[in-house]
Amino acid sequence: LLRFGISLRHALDQNIGSTSGGVGIALDALCGLPLTQKIISIEVQNDVRDLQKHERPAERMKSLEHYVRNALMPSGVFGDVSRWRDNLRFVMWLRREYFLAKHREDVVQALSFLPGLKSKSLDARKPVPMHELTRAFRLSGWTRRYTPQSETEALASLTQTLGGTMMNIPHSSVSVPQLDPGTPIDHLPLGDTIELGSGHVANCGSFNLYCEVIGIYEVWTREYIEALSSYLLERSKELDGSTVIVEVGAGDGLLSYFLNECLQRKGKESTNDVIAKFK
Repeated sequence: LLRFGISLRHALDQNIGSTSGGVGIALDALCGLPLTQKIISIEVQNDVRDLQKHERPAERMKSLEHYVRNALMPSGVFGDVSRWRDNLRFVMWLRREYFLAKHREDVVQALSFLPGLKSKSLDARKPVPMHELTRAFRLSGWTRRYTPQSETEALASLTQTLGGTMMNIPHSSVSVPQLDPGTPIDHLPLGDTIELGSGHVANCGSFNLYCEVIGIYEVWTREYIEALSSYLLERSKELDGSTVIVEVGAGDGLLSYFLNECLQRKGKESTNDVIAKFK
């Protein structure tokens, strides 16, 4: 079903042209992709349900490969990747299933150590000390310095190993692999295949899975809240009277909530009245 859905979706793309937005969603449904993806997700989960925790990652990955490998690479060559790499909804599902197979048990363990991170109630949330976050999600090897090249280093290395080059898409910072369509890739592990399909799974870990499942991409640490509230309090001393801080594009308002708590505590030692609000 998945192989047929991918092939049909690719054929429709070739004949219709641009299929982004609502049109793309409708075509995915017409090709049966969402239903097939749901079935595979359930089957993979069922395959490892009765296993011990330490056995689940390897077996879950094996199960996922069993269901998707032939659909992703029916001919075992790079040309197969072009059939699905432009379908971002499918790639994101595939990426998430890969992360679940590889990192789900690590996330469960991390959230047992930091239960406040999975609570939706503001009252139950507290800023996380950086050392606890680092320990829970094993972030000690992560760098705090972002470089755009780091996103494509693994992909560029993989492409070079296969005899290809990277091509920059005009008017963007995106680079994609340029390989002969007949280049064999059936020997690659699933993660490398997803990487070639713009899934970006290299150098990602349990923290990436947590962010994507919860739907957030920042965690407010205790150190950050303390430093930011101290800065805001000092700036407020330059103004007369009360100070209102407005956070625009605040999402769930968690940053303002934490800041209010911290500013109220610190404000008891100050004559300034500082209130954080969010929109």
